[in-house]
Amino acid sequence: MLYWASPASIWWVSGEGQFEPLMAVFMFAAVALLRERPLVAMALLACGVNVKVTAILLLPWCLLVVERERRPLLLQAGASFAAALLIPLAFAG
Repeated sequence: MLYWASPASIWWVSGEGQFEPLMAVFMFAAVALLRERPLVAMALLACGVNVKVTAILLLPWCLLVVERERRPLLLQAGASFAAALLIPLAFAG
């Protein structure tokens, strides 16, 4: 985990066009915050999806955890994920 979340790793592989470590940072942060701050966690997961679509494989598990532990926030968590997916549109030319 330390390798994937390391800023040096992100810098090194981004020079080669690989963004897996940056995606992994967002995924690790989402998992770490999921139980305490599910809306922030879902937004971070969406940021990981924005970096590389492979992060979407974590979405079903995250939604299941939110549904089991913080059910009233399930709809808001989904909306948080969807809203964060729109971030790149703000920068689209």
